[in-house]
Amino acid sequence: MPYIRDHWQGKHALLFALAVNLILIRALILFADRFTLPPYIPDRIPALIATVAFILLFHGVVFAWQVVGVLRATRHQVSILANIWTVVTYGVIGLSLVFTVLSIAASFRALAPERFIPVNLTELEDARASQYAL
Repeated sequence: MPYIRDHWQGKHALLFALAVNLILIRALILFADRFTLPPYIPDRIPALIATVAFILLFHGVVFAWQVVGVLRATRHQVSILANIWTVVTYGVIGLSLVFTVLSIAASFRALAPERFIPVNLTELEDARASQYAL
């Protein structure tokens, strides 16, 4: 818990906060969002509930924690390159926001009702077999 509080208060070094707390954790979250979608959750309603909960928690709460901690860490810069690192930080935050929005859009596109139409394997086999004659 102190780790979470320290990042929130901006006590971590900017490079650490940027590399680990923003980029690495955000990459893991963007990778993990596929586990709330089919085929991992085959039914639409449970997949929709899991996706919305995942988005609220990880793309909402955790992302806000990441951004606030990194922005607060930029205030402690004292080097000559402080302005450059601040611009880099804003760029990385912008890119992570773009990837997050694209991930949310892709998740909801994957949950479209037509993707959950039950497939009757015997109908598919009969349709395939009707194309051939002996």
